[in-house]
Amino acid sequence: MKFILYSLVLLFFSFNLLAQQVNTIEVPALSRNLSREKEETVTDYLARLANYPHKGLIEQISLKNCNLREIPQFIKHFGRLEHLNFSGNRLAVLPAWLNDMPRLTSLKLEKNGLTERKLIIKRNHTIKKLYLGSNELNKMPRKLHRLRKLEELSLEDNQLRRLPGRIGRVRSLRKLRLNRNPLELHRQAFRPLRRITRLEMNQCQLQCLPESIKRLKNLENLSLADNQLSCLPAEVGQLRNLEQISLYRNRQTAFPRSLLELEKLEALDLYYNQLDAIPEEIEKLKNLKMLFAAHNQLHSLPSSLGKLEKLQELYLHHNLLTEIPASLGELHQLEVLHLNHNYLQDFPEPILQLNRLKDLDISHNQLQSIPTSITRLPSLHILYLCCNALDDEERTQLQQQLELLAQKGITIQPLISTETK
Repeated sequence: MKFILYSLVLLFFSFNLLAQQVNTIEVPALSRNLSREKEETVTDYLARLANYPHKGLIEQISLKNCNLREIPQFIKHFGRLEHLNFSGNRLAVLPAWLNDMPRLTSLKLEKNGLTERKLIIKRNHTIKKLYLGSNELNKMPRKLHRLRKLEELSLEDNQLRRLPGRIGRVRSLRKLRLNRNPLELHRQAFRPLRRITRLEMNQCQLQCLPESIKRLKNLENLSLADNQLSCLPAEVGQLRNLEQISLYRNRQTAFPRSLLELEKLEALDLYYNQLDAIPEEIEKLKNLKMLFAAHNQLHSLPSSLGKLEKLQELYLHHNLLTEIPASLGELHQLEVLHLNHNYLQDFPEPILQLNRLKDLDISHNQLQSIPTSITRLPSLHILYLCCNALDDEERTQLQQQLELLAQKGITIQPLISTETK
């Protein structure tokens, strides 16, 4: 009896181990410039894959860079398949039998040289994520609405110039990536996207946004990094569900007032612009948790910054700040504070009130004194204080305290470091 029980346990663990081993199949990457013999090698490999004995256990197959012109029919026999990767091939047609794969939700077709005419889409009720990046699309693929469950569409690194109205027919679509396309947004460009919750248009050479952006009532995340936007339309303030917006590396010379109407905003990225001030009305952003305002031209900060009770991360490095307001000490949820590469001369005493602070950087300023009590902040994990104007005696005392912190596993930077961040 004990022997039978032992055998059953051994069989159970052996089956689990086998399931883990065959859960994913990765076809070895082969050269794109294949001779006939090497193409035949791929065919032989596919034949072996076709006869794989554990098809019912496979959830993911990658056939990248195999010079395929069509999706092999044996794929349809992998009944539990969820993810298919055919990037780097020469595919043009999505076969109708894909609809007979009940669990297939993700299909990658990047780098297949696809144009809107080459890509033929059949009716499908399972695919939720479609990746068409790095192809040759200068128009939106036709018949996308045939993918009845499509939620996420990636069209990055193509040659798209317009957002056609027919994309609105993809009623299930929620996430759209258009990064690195030379977009020209006409007046009603955003109208078909009213159901979208996440929209990425990074590096799209955008100079302005049309008023129709107000149509994106369900938008939660908007990424507009690396464009040429010098201002935002007032209609942005009507995106009342927006939680995250990135204006990283644009041409904003003044804080966009329309952002102050976004009561649900949690993350605001204004890195690498030309801002010289943050308005007092910033306090209206009651739910803000992360503010990225580094690499600007800020001379001062509003006292109302201290009223952002939920703020956890504040990045103000590489500005022109000479002091910080006392109200900063009221940010009791703050965990990250970067003030490095500014012009602070007097130590910001409010920092000593920030008991949740884990990551503090006040290096590369002009501080003539830093109290050793800074090393006793209870939650510190990272502390950078180097490259300030301390005299030798104070530097020695402070360095001793920092070495004690280092022994406790806290990341520090030597006070004489010349490293920049």
